Amino acid sequence: MRITHDRFPCRTGKGFLLGLVAVMATIGGTVPAHASNVSLTLRVSPGDAASPVPIAQCPVSVPASADGIAVLDAATASHCISGYDTVTYAGYGTFVTCIDGICGQPNAQTPVDGLATFWHMFENKQSTSHGVDAYTAASGDVLEFSYAPSVICFIPC
Repeated sequence: MRITHDRFPCRTGKGFLLGLVAVMATIGGTVPAHASNVSLTLRVSPGDAASPVPIAQCPVSVPASADGIAVLDAATASHCISGYDTVTYAGYGTFVTCIDGICGQPNAQTPVDGLATFWHMFENKQSTSHGVDAYTAASGDVLEFSYAPSVICFIPC
């Protein structure tokens, strides 16, 4: 038995495929012929970047030059982390607010040190001042998110 849906006609053939390719090229939907992936490490730690025991650490494979959102999506898909949340600030970028249900407390006092907390991003052990959307993935990178107090001492506290 053949079922035909007049509202959704199925079109096949060379003409249809050529038309589809032309439309995709016109609207910018082309995919690079040799898009390559890079491997990097995602690390989530409970303190600073030197913390010896991470909450999560895993290898991640993403397209070359992918942003940090793609890295977090890949880590979520591979069950390295259960999820994350972000917030975007106009002119500053997108910043991670929660990882695995652990959320920064920008307006609340923490019981240990009385300071607000946030997820601090490091690229290859270097602190960043930009959002996760400005990160560019490269092979061998370590992208780390560290749950930290809002005051970071640059000299011994």
